[in-house]
Amino acid sequence: MAWKDWGQQKKDFFLSKTVVTEGRKKANFSMLGTKENQPKHMGEDLYKYVEYPIVHDMNKNDKGIDANGVKLVKDKWYAYDENGAMTGDSDGYDELSDAKNAAGDTGSVLSGNGNLYGGDTDFAVISGAAFPALRETGGLVNRVGMTRTEISTKVTEYGIYTDFTEKELAMTDDAKLLTKKSRELGIAMAEIREKQIEIGLLNEANEIRCGVASSIDEIGMENTVTISDIRGVQEYLKRVKCPTQTKVIDGSQNVDTVVVGKGYFAYFPMGLLTTLEESKDADGVKVWRPVESYMNAATYTHEDEAGKISNTRFIEVADMAIYKGMGAKTDADDDGDDDAGSENYQSSTGADGKNRYDVYPILYVGTDSFCTVGFSGDVAKVKHAMPQIIPGVDAYGKNGIVSCSFYNGLLVYRPERIVKLLSSALIG
Repeated sequence: MAWKDWGQQKKDFFLSKTVVTEGRKKANFSMLGTKENQPKHMGEDLYKYVEYPIVHDMNKNDKGIDANGVKLVKDKWYAYDENGAMTGDSDGYDELSDAKNAAGDTGSVLSGNGNLYGGDTDFAVISGAAFPALRETGGLVNRVGMTRTEISTKVTEYGIYTDFTEKELAMTDDAKLLTKKSRELGIAMAEIREKQIEIGLLNEANEIRCGVASSIDEIGMENTVTISDIRGVQEYLKRVKCPTQTKVIDGSQNVDTVVVGKGYFAYFPMGLLTTLEESKDADGVKVWRPVESYMNAATYTHEDEAGKISNTRFIEVADMAIYKGMGAKTDADDDGDDDAGSENYQSSTGADGKNRYDVYPILYVGTDSFCTVGFSGDVAKVKHAMPQIIPGVDAYGKNGIVSCSFYNGLLVYRPERIVKLLSSALIG
């Protein structure tokens, strides 16, 4: 190099100052719940009471007394003749069908759960309890009870950190290095919190399996989601009085929840869309309606809403958890060859080393079913410590740290309103 070139900085490459970052994940689950704060200096446990109405199937107690003044026992059924007198076994029956047989065509039955007919739709049950008449002399008749359940959760602190060196700060031409590290830690913690809530909801959800399967490890080709499965979940949610007016976010963490009417929202993982699109009714007619077919200026649709079947609107979640390799074996009879047709379904190697079907959850989360819990006044905190001498740790003061922490807990107080429908999935 010539002497005249000294002092000149020559670069034979182009350095782009544009930082390309990964697309940020959306908050799908954290915005569905309410927010509770545990007051500081009150311990790490948050308690909440859940009360059930008198005429509710989850209100079970031993307070019940019938119109004859007879004390009833929880989880028993009692038979009465057409005149309202107890008949059959005075200790009650374990099964409703046995009590109905004892009551005969003209009699009625009564639940011992202290909740009258408990929201049941059976004519014999309603007629035996819905109109509790009094005797002329009054007395201790028709006593009912109420149930209040105490639930709790722990508020736990979570955190992650990254480090940097004094040299890294001195040598880099990025003046905002610490700012970027802090921002990325904050974004990562938000994603971790979202995943914590998702896993918590899946763990707490009532499990319903598509088709005929008694457990998750029996789900295979015959257990893909159908309109009958979806209608079954909808009917269940109606029975437990889950509101059809459901809150849902619009895809941004910076916008409040939006209220939509009539129907339920269900969240499903990528990879299940083809199966939903191929769903058919009993006549073999496809029942999937893509979102384009019903969206308009007056209809709110979620950014990731894919379509609907019956009264369920489906939202696709890009990184939602899947039960990989937890379904039935693709080689059902262990003859060394996979069953015919299994190659068309998603599968993975299971914990036992066998190839098994992947199981995809469809998660329904009803309104007012859970809350997220933190400490009062506390939010996610990003802190940093500049390089300094720390005796016994860093004798030269060369290392610094950026950390982020937050408190979080999940409290599901209406578990009956949360359902996961498990299905196998076609390869798209």
